Amino acid sequence: MASCCPRRRRLNSACVASSCARTRAVISAARASTRRCPSVLNCAESAASSPLDCWICAFWNSCSASWFAFSRAAIFSSRLRNHQPPLVFEDGLQSRDFVHVSDIVQAFSLALARTDVADVNLNVGTGRATSVIAIARGLGRALGVPLDPEVLGRFREGDIRHCVADITRAQRLLGYVPRVRLEEGLAELAEWSRSQAPEDRVEQARTELEDKRLIR
Repeated sequence: MASCCPRRRRLNSACVASSCARTRAVISAARASTRRCPSVLNCAESAASSPLDCWICAFWNSCSASWFAFSRAAIFSSRLRNHQPPLVFEDGLQSRDFVHVSDIVQAFSLALARTDVADVNLNVGTGRATSVIAIARGLGRALGVPLDPEVLGRFREGDIRHCVADITRAQRLLGYVPRVRLEEGLAELAEWSRSQAPEDRVEQARTELEDKRLIR
């Protein structure tokens, strides 16, 4: 289903919805901790024994203003708006799949509208890999502060190198197609960021990671 190890994911939230045809449970999972390792597949096995029709919709890194505060881009933005270069771990070429929140809503809406798809797990992303350094540079352009990121050459304990969604099943079963381009999402983030006070806590966070020996 995904290129990253399922052991690095845990159940994040559940949304139970009703339709006129029957009650369904839509369970969403997102990477929340690299230190707790129950597989999402365990949830699928539990769902199979439920009287409800269930899906597991695992969504990747969401990119939009409404999710900005929880994203890596928020940290990059605070640095850029304080005219400091974004700090990038490793060589910056580690990749993630950034999906706009409206595309996540699209996938959920498609799942809820179907009566013939049940008891499957579906990845919701774009299926495209974007490097972390590309995100930092793209956000800098969107903010009009094109500072080149500072590449640290060190890694954080528990980070994975690449994590990209395989959306083939969602495309085939739901007709899901991601619509919002990454550049549009970054532009939206940049516009929202300009209305916020930029608070740069990167050095404080890095010190805490160093103290806990979580940076190698």
